[in-house]
Amino acid sequence: MIVLLLAMLLGAVAWSGTRDVPMLTYPFEQARNALTLRRDLVLRFAGIGVSLGLLWAAFQAFWAQPGQFFGLQGWLWLASMGVLLASCARWYGPESEGALGPKWTTREIAVLVSILFLAMLVRFIWLEQIPWQVEGNEYTTFKESMAFYANPPTISLYTNQPTTLFTTVYLGTGMPSLWFFPEGLLMRIFGADLGGARVWPALCGALLVLPVYGIVRLNWGRTAAGVAAFMLAISAVMVHFSRNTLPNVGSSLWWAICFYFLLRGLRSRRPGDFVWAGLAAGTSMYTYYATRLLPYVLIAFVLYMLVFHFRAARERLGHFALLLAGFLVGFGPLLAYMLRNPQMWGGRGESFLLIPLKIPTSGEEIAHIWNVLSHEISQNFLSLSAIPTRDKFYWMPFMLPLEAVLLLLGVGVLLWRWKQPASFLVLLWAAGILGVSSIISSPTNPNPSFQHWAPAFAAFYVALALPIGIWLGALRRINRASWLRAGQVVVAAGLLWAAGANAYAYLVTYPPQVGSEESIRAVQGRYMEQLPTDTLVRFTGCCWGGFDYEYASMMASHLTAGQLQNPARSLPLVGDPEHNQDFVFPGPLLNFLPVVKEYYPEGETVELKSPKGDTVYTIWRVKSADEISKHGVKAVFAGEGGHAWEGKVPSPGTLPPRVELSYPLTATWTGVFYAPTDGQYSLSLEGGRANAWVMGQPDVLGKPLVLQAGWVPFAIQARLDGPNRLRVLLQQGNGRPAEIPTTRLWPQDANVGLALAINSPEPSRRVDPFVGSTVMRPYQAHQPGLLPPEVALQLFQPLYVAQPSTGDNLLRWQGEVYTEGGDYGMTLMAGGLAQLTVDGNVVTRVCVADPGGQEASGRASLAEGWHKVQLDLQVTGSGTGTVPRGLVWTWTRPDGVREVVPPSHLRYSESPTPAEPAPWPEPPTAVTCPAH
Repeated sequence: MIVLLLAMLLGAVAWSGTRDVPMLTYPFEQARNALTLRRDLVLRFAGIGVSLGLLWAAFQAFWAQPGQFFGLQGWLWLASMGVLLASCARWYGPESEGALGPKWTTREIAVLVSILFLAMLVRFIWLEQIPWQVEGNEYTTFKESMAFYANPPTISLYTNQPTTLFTTVYLGTGMPSLWFFPEGLLMRIFGADLGGARVWPALCGALLVLPVYGIVRLNWGRTAAGVAAFMLAISAVMVHFSRNTLPNVGSSLWWAICFYFLLRGLRSRRPGDFVWAGLAAGTSMYTYYATRLLPYVLIAFVLYMLVFHFRAARERLGHFALLLAGFLVGFGPLLAYMLRNPQMWGGRGESFLLIPLKIPTSGEEIAHIWNVLSHEISQNFLSLSAIPTRDKFYWMPFMLPLEAVLLLLGVGVLLWRWKQPASFLVLLWAAGILGVSSIISSPTNPNPSFQHWAPAFAAFYVALALPIGIWLGALRRINRASWLRAGQVVVAAGLLWAAGANAYAYLVTYPPQVGSEESIRAVQGRYMEQLPTDTLVRFTGCCWGGFDYEYASMMASHLTAGQLQNPARSLPLVGDPEHNQDFVFPGPLLNFLPVVKEYYPEGETVELKSPKGDTVYTIWRVKSADEISKHGVKAVFAGEGGHAWEGKVPSPGTLPPRVELSYPLTATWTGVFYAPTDGQYSLSLEGGRANAWVMGQPDVLGKPLVLQAGWVPFAIQARLDGPNRLRVLLQQGNGRPAEIPTTRLWPQDANVGLALAINSPEPSRRVDPFVGSTVMRPYQAHQPGLLPPEVALQLFQPLYVAQPSTGDNLLRWQGEVYTEGGDYGMTLMAGGLAQLTVDGNVVTRVCVADPGGQEASGRASLAEGWHKVQLDLQVTGSGTGTVPRGLVWTWTRPDGVREVVPPSHLRYSESPTPAEPAPWPEPPTAVTCPAH
């Protein structure tokens, strides 16, 4: 390979001759004899050969150890670039300086620095808050950057391999991983959050003004250069794509650098310029994968030069060979990776082609291609200012109407002067990207898709600036100072208007146009990042608009958040005196709100709205003091004359303070206690004798109880002859018996809930004090800081059953439901087959065995009072949808309110006592659905 490249290089030099080739015409004023010239050329060509040899060694090192983070291949890559640059340094004559345009003045430098400062300002200010949209792929890039942020780097998110600099991520997309290395480094300075991850793209987007200014200044003058740089600095679409974590804007910067040095080299004839252009092209392969079109653009431009500027191209064949060498050296070890994994080069684009990659052989194929291309090209054209993009990254047209008019005029200028290499290159730059994006369309991000235009962003602003530069140049040639000053005032006013109009469009007009899905993500993230650390966030229900672990880790790393899969079963929460609770309800899941209010009536409502003004989330905010005040157990003290006192006390065995009681009396304490883990427990009593009842089983004191994690209903009844306090102790496993903390107790009647029978490999019966059930734990919480395990892990209460393999995975709840009378709509949401029976009549069935969850509704006219009810569930699959492997029962009351059936309206027995077992349901049977 090295020999082939050297042969190409020497052959190009030999054919092009030495008469007009500066790379071989070493200035005789500095070297006065042929021997010195020959020695200089030998050293330079030897250096080029060494750089290519180092490149080949880097390939070998990569193939030998592809899993190294940087390794020998990385050092060889850097060395090859350094040797190539050193070999071509100061290889030009003094006459090349005049070909680079007028000398820089202090005022021009000040203007360019001001534009760069403006570009930095509009891209870095409020970087975490703007844009409103938080695109889904931003988490992906954030996570990959976090792999580089870690020290040492961790496993890549999408390859499940050690993170390296010379491979690709995003699996089949072929996105190079090196882009995320500087992003991770900058996060160490600016923070490991969304704002920190956006710093690197914002920096690249701001620096883009420099090569754009250079390209236009070199070919069309200072005025047009200033306009192009300014418009690129303040353009809404450029600001937007510079303010997210995606690598798209990186390709814009690298392409502009490549073309600047290429056009500069055509003028200066300096070999170093072509080497810099090649290195920029090669290293651009480490940015957004759309940059892989660049080699084809460069080949097309060289062919254009050979056809329309043959003499100049012949004189520069050696330069073009250096361009190729620079490209290969810049590509480096990633090229070795592509050689071993060729599907990563163009597989992403080929999978989304709208037309086949073959020559059409029939009229139908030609007509099909024309119909596709004409539609896509027209849509791309209209999206310049008439219609918004559809790519879910940006939600407005590319430019304001007046800017689009200037752009089209600029394209006309370029077409008129297409024989000028600079004009043709800019046309090729834009047309190549737009042409390819017109034949590629992702189903999730259909055209027009500005994200795919990213490598050509700068070309639009080059074209836009040309009409203004030409107009001011014409006024300058008229030689009337007043006309020129008037033109300059008009241009300055127009640029100020463009800055204000773009700012208004992006900050005021744009946010309400963001799509609903992206609004949900943004609303959730913005809400969480503004909360203090003393708030626990619980997103209720699953899965529409539910808790997004990814956004919590990216935007609210300080916050503890989680999912209440089925609030009806999960509540109450274990008390935490140091944290307030935010219960977050997406719009479709507001039917859970009444259940939360039943447990925590003292709260306040907060609404989170999208930029469109729609309410996306409703929050029920409960202060920790109000939450803690609800904990304890229900106590009933009855003497010979009836009830002496009824209310709430902190724990079982406790007497009410400041209440005079007449003894003897019977005391009953009822409620639920929280078991933090599955396992064996036992209850014991100190200070007296009592009957105890746990989970439907009487006579449990001192006996082992096998319990599942979650809330456990219990009742304790004792005869008291005096005001002596009893101590109820709970022992977990082999631990020491201790009183149950008040924060793990909740007061309720002993008969609340339904009796439950589970037909599984280990049949069991218990009392379920809540509505329905969730039977697996598919979510994890985002838990920064140190919290008690029962607080951090209590997302919802699991009820474990076996994986459905033999069809015997059945559950049955039985008891009574209380209604106020009237026509009730009954709805089941189930992760399997389910059936609701009221007073012996089947009200509704879920008869589609979809593990993602199904919903079915029916109606029942019920009189006021208690009605017998039975719920049957046959779990199917692991479940990933609305109710994973679980059941939720909601009703629509006669007044039109839809809510989860309140636990206080359910009972399994009229009057249970600690001495009696629960009235168990018959063993559940399979749900029978009518034949279709």
